[in-house]
Amino acid sequence: MFSIIISEFWSRGHMNKVQGHTDYHRDDTGAIINHDKSSFEAYKKQKAMAERNLSYDREIADLKRDVADIKGLLKELISKL
Repeated sequence: MFSIIISEFWSRGHMNKVQGHTDYHRDDTGAIINHDKSSFEAYKKQKAMAERNLSYDREIADLKRDVADIKGLLKELISKL
């Protein structure tokens, strides 16, 4: 669907190529648009991986806190024996 909209927009002459860049075009507002689908897919994959890594980091931090809490409780239990 997106490619159809872009091709219609492109055919109306509302976009100009950016000099020195084959995949970049400037629309009538002056915004630069990248038409390279493979680089966009790579960007999405990289972003998803960064979000997943951040989620893993949070989970590891939570596990470390839980282990520290368990250690503290065990030490308290042992001291009462």
